[in-house]
Amino acid sequence: MKHRNTSKVLPKELIMEIQKYIQGETLYIPKPEIEYENWGIFSFWLEICIRT
Repeated sequence: MKHRNTSKVLPKELIMEIQKYIQGETLYIPKPEIEYENWGIFSFWLEICIRT
């Protein structure tokens, strides 16, 4: 998981709106579900690589 300074990636107005709900804490923003990999896909490919 990457950590980035919000002031470098989000508009000031959006940061101010978010601060109405949370301040000084870590906020996790997940990626859209369409970018999720199927569960186990990485272990499947790892197993194939180990066998070869």
